[in-house]
Amino acid sequence: MKTRPSVTTTTVHSPSTTQATPTTHTTPWITPMRTHSAAVILPGVKSSVLEDKVDLILSQLPDLTQLLQERQDFVEGLSSLEMKVDSLLYALTSHTPVRQQTEWRRNDTQQMLEKLKQLVGLHQPSGGVNQDQELRQENHQLREEKEQAEEQLHRARLENTKLSHRLALVVSGSGNNSSLMVDEAGVEDSSASQYGLQMEEVMQENQELLEINRKTRDEKRRLEERLAVMEDVNQMTEDNRSRLETANREKERRISDAEEEKRQIEVKNRIMAEELGRCERNVTELVKRPAAMRDCAELYCYGVRKDGVYTIAPFRSRHLVTVWCDMTSEGGGWTVFVRRLRVGRHEVFNRDWIDYRRGFGRPWQEHWLGLEAVHHLTTTPHHLRMSATDLHGEHRAALWLSFSVASERSEYELSVGGYDRSESSLGDTMVAHHNLNGRKFSTRDVDNDDLESGNCVRDFSLGGGWWYRRCSYLSPTGPHAGYGRHMMSLWTPGNLTWVSLNQLAMMVRPASFPTC
Repeated sequence: MKTRPSVTTTTVHSPSTTQATPTTHTTPWITPMRTHSAAVILPGVKSSVLEDKVDLILSQLPDLTQLLQERQDFVEGLSSLEMKVDSLLYALTSHTPVRQQTEWRRNDTQQMLEKLKQLVGLHQPSGGVNQDQELRQENHQLREEKEQAEEQLHRARLENTKLSHRLALVVSGSGNNSSLMVDEAGVEDSSASQYGLQMEEVMQENQELLEINRKTRDEKRRLEERLAVMEDVNQMTEDNRSRLETANREKERRISDAEEEKRQIEVKNRIMAEELGRCERNVTELVKRPAAMRDCAELYCYGVRKDGVYTIAPFRSRHLVTVWCDMTSEGGGWTVFVRRLRVGRHEVFNRDWIDYRRGFGRPWQEHWLGLEAVHHLTTTPHHLRMSATDLHGEHRAALWLSFSVASERSEYELSVGGYDRSESSLGDTMVAHHNLNGRKFSTRDVDNDDLESGNCVRDFSLGGGWWYRRCSYLSPTGPHAGYGRHMMSLWTPGNLTWVSLNQLAMMVRPASFPTC
């Protein structure tokens, strides 16, 4: 890289100056100088040599002006190209010596032109005491400035020629079809070899720039490919992460379901363990108890506490019967021998002696246990309890402390007594009115009612068997409400009004209960 030349500013004073109006063209590289035509008069100068030198300088000013005009035309030709290649130069050579040299040479040319304008347009001030001395010094400085100006002008012409070639090479190397024909007069033959070297340098720099550009494009393409691969990998990673999150959520759901199932199994196992414990206790009790209980009181003694249908053996034999056991009323252990319900299926109680001896019906609905079974149950002292509920849902009961039924040989003669007023809310329908104590059982085919005319079973209970003494205020085997008939009177003690019932049950329990 060449060192930029410096320009020294010198002021020349002239008594009179004629100045022409300048024409200015602005360009990034060169600022054209103004054209002046002047006549310099140097009064009082005795030296002819100095006058000759001044005349020589003045004679060369038109040539310089013409040269500057030619350069101005050259600059105008370059100005159109400058706008087209400026962006390319900044993009390709922003960090190369070509642009730096161009900027430096532009500044040198501008400085040189400014000095030439100052040379042409100088005015000499009015005389004084030391005017001759000052004029000599100024003429000496003017001679030195002229030499420097000629040298700088020569260098500027060479540099501009080289710059023109280099710009043309850059434009042609970058694909631009524009061209510039440079014809600079006065280029010396001796600098042709330098132009060639400079052009080779520019071509080499251009090739280097093209190679750098190609490598940059290749590197960019490789980076884009790597970026695409990385994006694909990232997408695959994101997909895998999404699948893993979905799988983890599914595993967590399964784990939660398994834990819930485990909890439910543990609850079921605990329930089964409790049930197993109860079963083991029941098995132990069953092993200890006889093959069948005699009545519901014995079942109660062996731990049965729920109302329901059970199997008992009142005959102490293999002959078993099913019965409804009341395990909750008044201490439990009650064996029900007659049961009536208004809702559900109604049983037919219009039957003969054999049916009442054997028993009939369903224990969980309407049922008659059988006279023979009641006889065997009550061979020991028993209590009798009657429970009833009317159509309004009011519940009442009565208790007799003595109850038994004799064998069939005596036609199942009844023994009843001991009405307990303190434990009863119903009236005494068994003894106080139509005393049934000592009465024999009557059915539609066996009449033991002591009625001289008529038949209690046929006319009073419509075929239902019972212990009658000229009929009774109680008809537990009669029909439900209808035909002007009702099941019982004495809903309260002393009140003989007949009532219809929703439920009626008569049951027995050993007098020794709860002794087991």
